[in-house]
Amino acid sequence: MSRLLFLCTGNLYRGRFAEEYFRAVAGDLGLPWTVTSRGLAERLDSRQAGQTLSPVAEDWLGRFGIPAAAAGRAPRAVTLADLLGHQHVIALDRAEHEPLFSQRFPGLSLPVEFWHIGDAQVEPPALALPRLVDAIDSLVDRLQRPSRTA
Repeated sequence: MSRLLFLCTGNLYRGRFAEEYFRAVAGDLGLPWTVTSRGLAERLDSRQAGQTLSPVAEDWLGRFGIPAAAAGRAPRAVTLADLLGHQHVIALDRAEHEPLFSQRFPGLSLPVEFWHIGDAQVEPPALALPRLVDAIDSLVDRLQRPSRTA
């Protein structure tokens, strides 16, 4: 079973939405992938204390009929073991996450796919989440295609 890791900043909104949406879609298609999400911020913002999932993410998952399976899980910061334990790592916003990644893991050479889905204060969820859904649907299409070997 292959493992996918979504990275966001605080592990409450984009990454958690991506985790749950991918889990539902991949599960429906029988794809042999497990998924999780983590935050690149070393410490959670004090405003996030006690939160487990952004209400916006939970609302949008509900629009797709997806129960938030991991909604009760507290946000988690990414570790080196997380990064090394996944075959595919996707950071959800290059402008925001590439510097955080370099700061947290200096000198680590790891293939990370960077997307361009801004956080809520940069890109309203009504725009960001449909783009995230499209990106995940495209990823699922890629993962379904047989890989070419030389």
